[in-house]
Amino acid sequence: MPCSSIGAATGGGSNNGSLRIFKLNESTFLASLMPKKEIGADRFVEDRPEYDGRGAVIAIFDSGVDPAAAGLQATSDGKPKILDVLDCTGSGDIDTSNVVKADANGSIRGASGAALTVNASWKNPSGDWHVGCKLVYELFTDTLTSRLKKERKKKWDERNQEAIANAVKIVDEFDQYGTTEKFGGLLLILRALKMTQIEGNLLSLNLLLAIGMKAFGVYQVELNFFVADHVLIHLCFWNLEFCFLMGDTRISKSHCWIERKFGMFSKLDACTFVANVYDDGNILSIVTDSSPHGTHVAGIATAFHPEEPLLNGVAPGAQLISCKIGDSRLGSMETGTGLIRALIAAVEHKCDLINMSYGEPSLLPDYGRFVDLANEVWSSRGPTVDGDLGVCISAPGGAVAPVPTWTLQRRMLMNGTSMASPSACGGVALLISAMKAEGIPVSPYTVRKALENTCLPVGSLPEDKLTTGQGLMQVDKFGFLLEALDFSYDHISEFIVVDPSNLSSGLHYYEVYGVDCKSPWRGPLFRIPVTITKPAVVVSRPPVVTYSKMSFQPGHIERRYIEVPFGATWVEATMRTSEFDTTRRFTVDTVQLCPLQRPIKWESMVTFSSPAAKSFAFPVVGGHTMELAVAQFWSSGIGSNEATLVDFEMVFHGIDINKEEVILDGSEAPVRIDAEALLASEQLAPVATLNKLRVPYRPVEAKLRALPSARDKLPSGKQILALTLTYKFKLEDGAELKPYIPLLNNRIYDTKFESQFYMIWDVNKRVHAMGDVYPESSKLPKGEYTLQLYLRHDNVHYLEKMKQLVLFIEGNLEEKDAMRLSFFSQPDGPVMGNGSYDSSVLIPGKKEAIYLGPPNKDKIPKNSQPGSVLVGAISYGKVSNAGQDIGKSPTKNPASYRISYIVPPNKVEEEKGKVSSSRCTKSVWERLQEEVRDAKIKFLGTLKQGNDEEKLEWKDLVTQLKSEYPKHTLLLAKILEYLLAQSDVKDKIHQKKKIIDAADEVIGSIDRDELGKYFAFKSDPEDEDAENIKKKMETTRDQLAEALYQKGLAVAEIEFVSEEKASAEATAEGSQDVAASGDEPVQKPGVLPNLFEENFEELKKWVDAKSSKYGTLLVIREQRHGRLGTALKVLNDMIQEDVDPPKKKLFELKLTLLEEIGWIHLLRYEREWMHVRFPACLPLF
Repeated sequence: MPCSSIGAATGGGSNNGSLRIFKLNESTFLASLMPKKEIGADRFVEDRPEYDGRGAVIAIFDSGVDPAAAGLQATSDGKPKILDVLDCTGSGDIDTSNVVKADANGSIRGASGAALTVNASWKNPSGDWHVGCKLVYELFTDTLTSRLKKERKKKWDERNQEAIANAVKIVDEFDQYGTTEKFGGLLLILRALKMTQIEGNLLSLNLLLAIGMKAFGVYQVELNFFVADHVLIHLCFWNLEFCFLMGDTRISKSHCWIERKFGMFSKLDACTFVANVYDDGNILSIVTDSSPHGTHVAGIATAFHPEEPLLNGVAPGAQLISCKIGDSRLGSMETGTGLIRALIAAVEHKCDLINMSYGEPSLLPDYGRFVDLANEVWSSRGPTVDGDLGVCISAPGGAVAPVPTWTLQRRMLMNGTSMASPSACGGVALLISAMKAEGIPVSPYTVRKALENTCLPVGSLPEDKLTTGQGLMQVDKFGFLLEALDFSYDHISEFIVVDPSNLSSGLHYYEVYGVDCKSPWRGPLFRIPVTITKPAVVVSRPPVVTYSKMSFQPGHIERRYIEVPFGATWVEATMRTSEFDTTRRFTVDTVQLCPLQRPIKWESMVTFSSPAAKSFAFPVVGGHTMELAVAQFWSSGIGSNEATLVDFEMVFHGIDINKEEVILDGSEAPVRIDAEALLASEQLAPVATLNKLRVPYRPVEAKLRALPSARDKLPSGKQILALTLTYKFKLEDGAELKPYIPLLNNRIYDTKFESQFYMIWDVNKRVHAMGDVYPESSKLPKGEYTLQLYLRHDNVHYLEKMKQLVLFIEGNLEEKDAMRLSFFSQPDGPVMGNGSYDSSVLIPGKKEAIYLGPPNKDKIPKNSQPGSVLVGAISYGKVSNAGQDIGKSPTKNPASYRISYIVPPNKVEEEKGKVSSSRCTKSVWERLQEEVRDAKIKFLGTLKQGNDEEKLEWKDLVTQLKSEYPKHTLLLAKILEYLLAQSDVKDKIHQKKKIIDAADEVIGSIDRDELGKYFAFKSDPEDEDAENIKKKMETTRDQLAEALYQKGLAVAEIEFVSEEKASAEATAEGSQDVAASGDEPVQKPGVLPNLFEENFEELKKWVDAKSSKYGTLLVIREQRHGRLGTALKVLNDMIQEDVDPPKKKLFELKLTLLEEIGWIHLLRYEREWMHVRFPACLPLF
């Protein structure tokens, strides 16, 4: 992740006196916005203006650079500042593989279904147009999206208030006539439409891409942006042209940036974008930044402001390429795909430097795909955490630098190591510029050594180098640097033995270095860092460590190193402050380094409004050194001459156990846990809960392919391969879920695979969740889902082994469903039900055994299929002065461990195989006939009707079965189901009449009197036969209701189609229809009078006509009677109550109603949302 903060700075309190001698004027103010004096960059450029970075190329691995930002258009010598703008993550990729041709009017059909008009001036010899679509807010940052929502809401409120006023007027007019039935629902709906869903959709794009003249090596790229939301971007036109030629074939892939052109979606969003084309026009990449971070970094390193040179970056003459590694879909988190593509681009553009203000701790040093490819690219790496100094040089870590145009400000203050890195990078660019101009060979080793030997030391102690390296870089010492660069030496081997026994406790740093005896002024030829951390040993019992009267000023840090006693698992600390009169803010941080683990860190922000004491607890690992850092925040106490005195006390506690991770294997046997207190007496009060469920899935499909574009081709010539794994799962109820992949998760830099990106979408192709290394839980409604996992590598054998990769879907159990496990003092306790264990006191030197029982089988979640894993936490100790929450939840205990339970096979149903008494009353022959009949009907459902021959066979079988079982409801319902599934029907009226006939046959096969009598009485739920009859009757009722429902829809459709046909004929003859008025429905040709109403009244007898399953018929009924407001209200209620993924037919019906009512602003809004709810295609990885 980016390593910076906005609007804050860091610094110590020892330099407060320098503020008194600082004189502020315009020059000093402007110079302070972009620090260059501290590293000598201003003096260097002043003495050698032609060596201001010219000839140096920097790759910015970050969140993306805005080419429209201030100071990033040109270099000091007039060259283009930005050589390339790339989205290496794929977050802006759009599938444009769909090729269409224009009709006679010059129009084409866009990927979203919209009609697009091709500009007549565009030349496209091939006539092929590549089309694609994307929701533009997917390209925006959350900050920009939030601003646009507010702007849109203002416009929406204006239009909606106007519609409310009109609705009130209509209701008042009808009140005068004694009825509000016809439009009564209008006002309620408008008032209910606050901004519940309106905030989601911002803008949809239809992309039009033409690629022609390939034989001449020229690509023409033309983008037609179909603006679906006028309100959002305040545009009165539909087409925004963005057209340019790409005639430069120096780079194998097609970049729009070769012509140095970029666009902006609208003045309101002010968001700049660049378009790149890949894979012969089948992929279009829209590049936007994912945060202001990358532009700010680029500005520090290279910005050029000819009108105000004091605002220039460190190397205004340098050029750069923007490699976006921060994925917009993940909130600017870097991905493996982005990192690898960025490396490829850096090599392709022959970059001299890479600035990467991103990073995070890794599990192993010098391990992972990124490290492997870095070796391949540069043949060596810089220092790592395994023994080296870690920090080579330092540079200023704060600046007011350019930011993207969408922020609506030219510059912004950011600080942190993210800002120090481009400052140092710009300084090195100055040296490379000079070396290239002077003809001096550039080597990363010699440049680094020269920089280290000319640094200005920061701090007087040797261990200060661990924080600042060799010191603050001084690039103005150019003459000395040139001499320092001119050296070479042979390989030598030396063995050094360090005896730290006489050292005091604390941190010690020294260097063994070698110098050239003939030229000692050149500085060390090599350095061997020697770092020793000698922790304080805790000898008291109980183990207590106290640091008294530590004095703090703003920005001051106190570090202490303690050897955590063996057996300690948590610390209870107390911090007491005194001797101050204004609020003080402190950071308390601990860290431990353990083998093959990421650093174990704990931190807390503590604020004292007055002298007081505060307590907290945190986990530790016994036997390893712990660093404790207490720091007063840099701005806390500024202006006060009083130092803050701090007393810090730590008491070590611990319960040693024989199992750090407890696994219950699904059997009835408990797990024995041996507990022992090694330091002092402790209360053993174990708590264990299972609150997560992981269900395993294997892929239903695995596709392996070679990626076609040059951006996925390694410098070695190897083409990267991609494996896409598809998983299917179904949710019976809405839940909060995330995928969990044990092999891959939680590793970016130290994994051998480039990508582990995933997407989850529903049956409508709407994506509900995306993620990568760190999956996050997402709320998913009830329904069926598809999850695709995207893996990349250039080795086909590795990917082949992943084709059956097991993936878990992890969900949090509701608090009421979380299972608290029981402990016992006896091994047979879970079975016998006695010997339950609560708590006891552990005495040092004595072990105590406790037994953890499995969960109650009846409480295991119903969707826990065999092989699923229930996951939770277990804790053993009791924290002093802790609240009740820690005693109930082990995760709130500072020392908790993972516990898991493997769900066993399902128990054998005792009733399985038994035949009900009612069934036993039938003879063997009758039962055989029923089995044969059911088998025939089941076989009928498996037949396909793809071609005419198959359809004929199906009809023949139906005719035969109907002759054998003319009144069997299940058979007739299957026939109706088949008719409803037919889509390629030319004569709609004829088809609907067949549906009516089939529905009548189902209705006629059911004895409605008998069915009504049954439901008039209650059945005995304890009676098995009664329950079987109940299920049969409920099935029959559902079949009846479905037949009535489908019949009603068919009748309404016939009326609608017949009316359209009659209207068209009347228009052709020059006549004009006269519409009927009133509450009675207009009689339509083609059906019997009152058939719809009679059918609807029959349906109401059996089911709730307002339910989401049958409510469509009620909506149509209200619409037929002209009660449009009521119809719309019923439809909205159906949509809100439906827990399944949205049904497209319901929203299409809503569009029809809104158009009839005349609410244009709502109609436009709902049409835009159709692109969100029902996407035309899935996004690319």
